[in-house]
Amino acid sequence: MSGSLNIAAAAIGVIVVAAACAAPPPSGPSMPSAPPPTLAAAAQRVDALIADAACRADDDCATIGFGWLACGGPQAWRAWSRRVTDPAALEQAVAAHRALRQQQIARSGEMSVCALVPDPGAFCEAAPGGAGQCRPRRGGRGGAAIR
Repeated sequence: MSGSLNIAAAAIGVIVVAAACAAPPPSGPSMPSAPPPTLAAAAQRVDALIADAACRADDDCATIGFGWLACGGPQAWRAWSRRVTDPAALEQAVAAHRALRQQQIARSGEMSVCALVPDPGAFCEAAPGGAGQCRPRRGGRGGAAIR
């Protein structure tokens, strides 16, 4: 008899443990979730990484495609400084902004003309005192863009 009581007790223990594992977690105050990123916040992140785009020479400067057109390709090009900005971090921030922009286009059904916005390249615009700032070239002469 003692053996069958032990088996019955063990079976009841297994059932209780299984029921406890299958039960939903107790409800209580939930952790607030982070708000979804916005297009404006993603653009601010890119701007913060580019900062003042300080340079001493044209070789300090590069361009990166920014935004996204409904037909494909960047909306604009941003000049940035290799002296100031981490290229991998900038590429990641631009990619995050592009993904949000593509989601916006998909949700809204936005259409656009299929026009290529060429990479204008960048140069170091000298300022008084020797410090300069990377600027996009005018006239689309091409440049060193990270993709």
